[in-house]
This record gives sequence, C-alpha cells and structure tokens, in this order.
Amino acid sequence: MSKEHIALVERYIAAMNAHDYDTVVSLLTPDHVFHGVARDQHGAESFRQVITGYHRVFPDQRMTVEHIFAGDEFVGARVRHQGTHEGEGWPVPPTGRRAEFPVHLHVRVEDGKLAEVWEQWDRAAVREQLTATE
Repeated sequence: MSKEHIALVERYIAAMNAHDYDTVVSLLTPDHVFHGVARDQHGAESFRQVITGYHRVFPDQRMTVEHIFAGDEFVGARVRHQGTHEGEGWPVPPTGRRAEFPVHLHVRVEDGKLAEVWEQWDRAAVREQLTATE
C-alpha cells in the first residue's frame, strides 16, 4: 500500500501545481478534513475554497516534494512551496515578492483517497520574506 499512497499524494501535488481543482477534489473523501495552520476545513468542497484562496494570493505557486514516505494508512512529506505574492487574501497586502518555504504534510488515506491532510508551515518566516526591508 505504501507505493500506492505515495502515488496518490504525488497526484494531489501535481493537481495542485496545475490548479486542477476538480482533480484535487476527486482525490479527497467527501468528508475530507484539512487541518491547516489557522483552522480546520471540513468537506472536499470547503477545501476547494482553501486552495483557490492559496492560488489567488500566490498565483504561480509550485510545490516540490523533497522527502516522502508512507506507512499503513499515512503518508508524510516535506514539500517546498514557492510563489510570488501577488494577490489579496493574506494578512500582508500583495508585495510582488517571491517566497520559498518548507511545508510538512501528514496525510491519512482511506479507501484510496485523502481523508485528512495536516499542513504545517512557519507563517512568521513567510511574512518575514514578504515584508523584510532590504
């Protein structure tokens, strides 16, 4: 199962990079829970709102897998996010600056779909990249 679970998470990341929201949602269980930095989102369609918000703020956002591993029902990954801060919807007004930061994903797979995703990243470090004076 580990290889299949890793492939599922890799498909999820590829769909996120392509802004292919229908594919992302198709990879989630209907009662999917996204445990984000700020709050939990319940349901696959609720998660669609989360990712469209990410892409509104960082429209060229890309994720690159640095490390990935899997157990029975869980996948863990360290993913590098990169993007240009161009849109509204984050506590900092758009700066036009690029940000690059690691994100730690912990995913629970159920019946071949993503049932839960925990995402952790350092918001203060990203804010620093976006607002630091040179």
